[in-house]
Amino acid sequence: MSPDLSPASSAVSYCFARRYGFPLAEVFRMERVKEIFIDELPTFSPPVIILGGVFGGFVTACSIARANIWEVSKIDIYFIAVLMGVLMLTTYVPAVPMFLVEYFYR
Repeated sequence: MSPDLSPASSAVSYCFARRYGFPLAEVFRMERVKEIFIDELPTFSPPVIILGGVFGGFVTACSIARANIWEVSKIDIYFIAVLMGVLMLTTYVPAVPMFLVEYFYR
């Protein structure tokens, strides 16, 4: 069984941050959500496209039906848009996922 090194690694990170003057975390501002979302959008594209196609059944359905992927996924585009909206909301607005923690543990 290995010892827990998280307090030691946190202390080392703190010392390095103080020594080299690393910046502190910014306070959350709603104005920056759109800017951050646009900057990070390409990061979400490959996993969403690949895993969405495989686990969503689009790749298999298209190969069996010999159909274009757009024909198969036209109906599900609204469902995927809602999923992406919820993903962005829970990722960039910390109050949303922390609501359950605050609700059940306070």
